[in-house]
Amino acid sequence: MGERDIRMIGGRWENLSVFPHELVDQYIVVRDFQPMGLISEYGEISEIGRTTDLLEAYNCMFKAKMSEDTKDCRYLSISVFASFKNMDFELDKYAEVVKSTGMIVSHMCYEWHVDTRDRHWEYLEDYNPCKPIIINDPDNYFFRLPDFANINPVHFHKETDFACDNRGFEYHKNDLRNLGLGKFLDDALAVNLTGDRRQFQLFETWWFDDDLAVINLSYKRSDASDNHSMVRDGMEILLCSATGEIQRQSFDTPKDGFITIENAYNAMQQRSFLLDKSNDTWAFLNFKETDQNGNHQIETVKGYDLRKVLGALPIEELRDTKKADSFYASLESGNREAIAISGKNFFVEAQPKYDTLRVYTENMQKSTIQELKSAAGVSHNNEFSDHRVDLNTGTKQSKGQTPS
Repeated sequence: MGERDIRMIGGRWENLSVFPHELVDQYIVVRDFQPMGLISEYGEISEIGRTTDLLEAYNCMFKAKMSEDTKDCRYLSISVFASFKNMDFELDKYAEVVKSTGMIVSHMCYEWHVDTRDRHWEYLEDYNPCKPIIINDPDNYFFRLPDFANINPVHFHKETDFACDNRGFEYHKNDLRNLGLGKFLDDALAVNLTGDRRQFQLFETWWFDDDLAVINLSYKRSDASDNHSMVRDGMEILLCSATGEIQRQSFDTPKDGFITIENAYNAMQQRSFLLDKSNDTWAFLNFKETDQNGNHQIETVKGYDLRKVLGALPIEELRDTKKADSFYASLESGNREAIAISGKNFFVEAQPKYDTLRVYTENMQKSTIQELKSAAGVSHNNEFSDHRVDLNTGTKQSKGQTPS
């Protein structure tokens, strides 16, 4: 391994890591197709996209998957690969990387599954390009991940090779927790906070039930003369829903309030969430307009009292105080919640723009607040108070506006 020395710790080789962000040049989307009746064990391999933007590579993979006709398909995979700098990216006849010229990031495959006894799509993540990857002993091929077999040893790192500002790390680590991402990006964060990088990105995939999201967090060094620390510069989400719809949306870090990944996902589902609890500020996306980058702008309203709106109804889920707090918190995050009134089941979402609720029947048909009142035996004339304020204009909204 040249000048680097490997030590034995507790009877095993000291772990070494490779940081993909040092190696990756661009992302390549590849289709591997095997039709029914094919005798050969390998299929038709073709490149269908190439980009330096990981989210765009995922977007290409999702779109390709949705456009595929799997009727006569024996096996099909659509994969995102990363090519390495100063290497001629190459795949063999099995669609596997040749001689460490790159690595596979993720893939979606359509094939027969023994457990379910049918063919269906599955998503698998292989290597996240922002996370350090442990490769163990670089001098012994059998103790090294084959995707990195021929990497220049200069790119191998010991744990002692990097150290970040502990105060900055703790701050951003807590930020990841608040976002709802847990500890999954801690190692990647520590690596990227090392040294004098001006900017970096962290990626993570996340499931919201059957919807798959690819999350990109951007960081840059502050230009303020008195503060040269790293700051998170926003969040971008690429969302592929179970129905096949693909959305891409950026969320800037707000001056007031905080947007979690759950908030962001719900906003992309055309729901509203509580942005700032201290002054009852709610937020939602305006899907009627987009900016020059294709993003929907966030709009805010103030003064919506969810507990007052729901408290007027005999909802069974609100009888227990602890359950009620959890119920309200879920709606404030932008979730849709099930309720029961006099034995009838509904689903509701907060709709602060019109000072009301968005209501669905138990089979997810659109309903109205009047049906909730009817189920509860409440007079239709007992209207909710109108107290919302549009923060974008500073004016009260009047009754009579039709909720979307």
